[in-house]
Amino acid sequence: MLADYTINSIISINEVEKLFSGAPAYYKVKYDEHGPIDVSIDKIKRLGSLTSTGLNNRLDFFNDPIRDEYVVAELKDHEIMDKQYYIYEGLFTRGNIKETIQELEGEDAWNEVKDLSIQEIEKIYPESVKIAKQAAKAEVEGYKEGINVADAAVYISPNMTRDLLRMRGVWSPEIKKAFEILTNEDTADLWDSDPKLYAEANKVILNAMKYMAFGTRFNEIPGLGIPYFNKMALFPLFKSIATGDIKALYDRMTDPDKPVDMVLFDSAVKAGSRSPMKFYRVAKDSEIELRDGQTVLSAKVTDELINEEGNTLNDFNNLVTYT
Repeated sequence: MLADYTINSIISINEVEKLFSGAPAYYKVKYDEHGPIDVSIDKIKRLGSLTSTGLNNRLDFFNDPIRDEYVVAELKDHEIMDKQYYIYEGLFTRGNIKETIQELEGEDAWNEVKDLSIQEIEKIYPESVKIAKQAAKAEVEGYKEGINVADAAVYISPNMTRDLLRMRGVWSPEIKKAFEILTNEDTADLWDSDPKLYAEANKVILNAMKYMAFGTRFNEIPGLGIPYFNKMALFPLFKSIATGDIKALYDRMTDPDKPVDMVLFDSAVKAGSRSPMKFYRVAKDSEIELRDGQTVLSAKVTDELINEEGNTLNDFNNLVTYT
């Protein structure tokens, strides 16, 4: 009887949780080199957000109705190596050499070699330098790879920006004027070089938006409800700031025949991810740079592209979209 009560309680808790969170299978799983090691860690992490209260966007615009569905697509994150990695490794190595020699050989020994290069010190104290190098590599490992320059970012189209500003209740004559400057063909490319237009346009450009969205999608597979949970930072994308490689994505998002309202990097999608695409077809992490706030291919790879060699952007016409 006690066993029945315990099992029924566990089942009841899990089934009630599903009313809020959906099936656990849609959440991310923690892996190691041998396979899954924790299938519930992400679901547990997200439960607090899913069941907490918050402010909802306004949807009832009776005089000027607003859309209730939006077209979404996903891109894979960019994880790159820090360009300062080798500088950090050298600094940590020298610091560790000092500490190691002081500990193993004494303060006087360090004072005798402190003005020498690492290579010269290694000839005198090879074992100390070996230990220092090993420690330095471990200390700067986090800078070598896995730095996500697109962490939880979402690009939103001009139309989506306008709709969100309306739903948040901040749409005003001033914001409307700024929006028109950014989208009008006559001023879209000029506002950042005109002080007056720049001051007006920044009312939209500098408008930070942090959002969470969760619910269930029923329109993808008949008879199946797919829970989704997105936690994201929204970045309005306008013609004048869609430079470098982002321009191709902007052109796809604003295609009048098949527009896309939001492009999410997959770290923003906590549950319900669907077919994220790589931004670059075959680019290596080391060939992607963050330059002036834009993620672009390195100069070397760009030169190869001009000569029709090397990596290319993915074809964004193949983006998988959903509502």
